[in-house]
Amino acid sequence: MSDKGEKKRLTGVMMVLEGGVLLAAGAFMPWAERGLLSVTAFRKLGDEAWLIVILGLISALMAHAEILQKKNYAIANVVIGVISVAYLIYAYIMLTDQLGGNASMGIGVYACIAGGASILLGGLVSHRKKPVKAVEEG
Repeated sequence: MSDKGEKKRLTGVMMVLEGGVLLAAGAFMPWAERGLLSVTAFRKLGDEAWLIVILGLISALMAHAEILQKKNYAIANVVIGVISVAYLIYAYIMLTDQLGGNASMGIGVYACIAGGASILLGGLVSHRKKPVKAVEEG
């Protein structure tokens, strides 16, 4: 693989690693705030918050393995990114309806959405195709 291709792959892998950590950590950050009170994803989503943490950790571990073992988990990371972003958009809409005007959205929701988007984009960037061999005529 060319040096440029390797840099592109590593950029994508680092995006996945950072996104996975952000996705997992965001579940423990405030998701709803009212004055000095705040609640995390575990309070608002219940056991579904573990889905967010597990998806983030799996992505981060796959990115780590991709760096150390030179394996390509880009497609798996794209799938995890799509699942997490889709679920987080659903959770955001649900949470907006629940809160009404009584409380504000916490930083954890935005951190999780950014983490999921980073996993998705990093998976797309790090996806590498095998070079196509030129067919010689003649």
